Amino acid sequence: MKLKTLAAVVAGALVLPMMAQAEVASTMSIDGDIGVAYNSETETIGEIGSELNFDGAAEVDGVTYMGHFELDVNGTNSTPNIDEVRVGAKGGFGEVWLGEVDNACDQFDPGAEDIWIGAQSASCGGSDISSILYKNKMGNTEYAVSHNPNADQTAIGARFGMGPVKVNLAYEDLDGTDLISYGVAGSFGPIAVNAEGNDDDDWGLNASYAANNQVFWISYGDDGVDDGVGGGYRYSHGKMDYIIEYDDPSDTTVAGMRYRF
Repeated sequence: MKLKTLAAVVAGALVLPMMAQAEVASTMSIDGDIGVAYNSETETIGEIGSELNFDGAAEVDGVTYMGHFELDVNGTNSTPNIDEVRVGAKGGFGEVWLGEVDNACDQFDPGAEDIWIGAQSASCGGSDISSILYKNKMGNTEYAVSHNPNADQTAIGARFGMGPVKVNLAYEDLDGTDLISYGVAGSFGPIAVNAEGNDDDDWGLNASYAANNQVFWISYGDDGVDDGVGGGYRYSHGKMDYIIEYDDPSDTTVAGMRYRF
């Protein structure tokens, strides 16, 4: 059975039994952030990374139904963009999502602490648009399977926990191109480190140090052709973050403020 067929069968079997109707009170939450920063490449001050997140949830007979979407703002006088639209359900059977959601590889892929720019490593290759995802957990092992019919992409991923260390492994079928990704991450007090890569010669290293409302981070990545370093610093005072980040390949520095709510 092909992986994409398996993804459709598993998700379909889980969704169909949950179609019974019942009156239930739902919850709705809104959060987001507002960012403004100076960009050394464009030599301008402007909006960066601002968004509103809308989440709804309701529980019926032990099953929680969920919905999510984001409203991204790209600057003054710009048209807001609706993004990350997805619906899902979770319960004793695991978790199912339909829509724009990280595929089974990205679900467990470690990454850098970057907020706006600067991360130099990425090992997964699949698209997160128009996907179906199933994920579950057994003991210290998390696993997922996903399929994107629009892009003809399928992925299987897993993450294994061993104390403070987690190891992830994934396989992606990207419209006929195979990609195997792997990573390892660990947290030791205020220090967090991870490494990731794939069999297409992409690899990266990330490290961060967090203490006293401050986070320092650095990353290095190599895609087999180009390599580069990224880094940043963040200080949080209440709900306000003061952020500076640097991207080596573009020689760009971004410095600004972000308010979270």
